[in-house]
Amino acid sequence: MNAENSLRELAKVYISDDHNVHGVEFMDQLLLVALEFGEVKCGLASDQQLRFDVGNQPAFVIETGRARTKLRALCARLAGLCHESGGQDVSPYGGEGFIQKQVPLEHALTSHGRSATGKNAGPFVSNGPSQQRNISFEGLKKWNVRFMNTTSEHHFTITPAEER
Repeated sequence: MNAENSLRELAKVYISDDHNVHGVEFMDQLLLVALEFGEVKCGLASDQQLRFDVGNQPAFVIETGRARTKLRALCARLAGLCHESGGQDVSPYGGEGFIQKQVPLEHALTSHGRSATGKNAGPFVSNGPSQQRNISFEGLKKWNVRFMNTTSEHHFTITPAEER
């Protein structure tokens, strides 16, 4: 599966419903997309479209209602993840920082966050006790992030950090 197909499926599962958006889960899965395909950039293409550039693949747009609102929520989530990853002073209105999270051993995107207990149980655990779900972890992964989240400018870039 390529990055475009993966993101279209993730968008369908997590952010397509304008009244029941799962932005936290979408962002968790987007971090995994970055691990698999490389840098992920997202911006507004129109009021009903998000534009994605992923790795070295051609850019594409995903149709979704309230695209600006969803993009701003995703940018705010990046600020929250930066704070959770080490107390960085990243404003919800934009900045640069890093995210560190444990990644499950089996983080294949084919499941798109679905599991026997429902789509929100996802393969990616951020803060929950892992022993309750019997999840084995591959290790700590790190991503660098940049984003703008103002009334006139909203976009983000997620780049997997080089492993040493």
